[in-house]
Amino acid sequence: MQKVSLYIRHNRSRSYEKVSAKASFGKGIFPPGTIFVLRYVRDGKRCFETLKNCPDLKAAHQRRLTREIELLRGTLALPAPRPASAPKPVAQNPTAAFSGPLMLDKAIDIYLENAEKKSPKTLN
Repeated sequence: MQKVSLYIRHNRSRSYEKVSAKASFGKGIFPPGTIFVLRYVRDGKRCFETLKNCPDLKAAHQRRLTREIELLRGTLALPAPRPASAPKPVAQNPTAAFSGPLMLDKAIDIYLENAEKKSPKTLN
């Protein structure tokens, strides 16, 4: 049986806290803007799914039950694959392009051309 667990994520961090049964059935009051997260295993991988536009605990539990039913039936749609990132251009070797002595102006031009192909952090 597939089990879907409900967690909350703390603001400005990646730490999660499981919603306890006491909070679920007792007087568990969560402030507005609480981020609810579902945790389940799909195809052998642990998945964390952030619930968007989830106003309160009851709505989060409803989505948890819906997700659990989808997993049991096998109707859960797989997420769209991420598009492949464009390959990074490879910097050329300045010594391979020139056989004679390299003048300073040309070396600066080659350096700046190669630096443009690197990350902005490296360029700075």
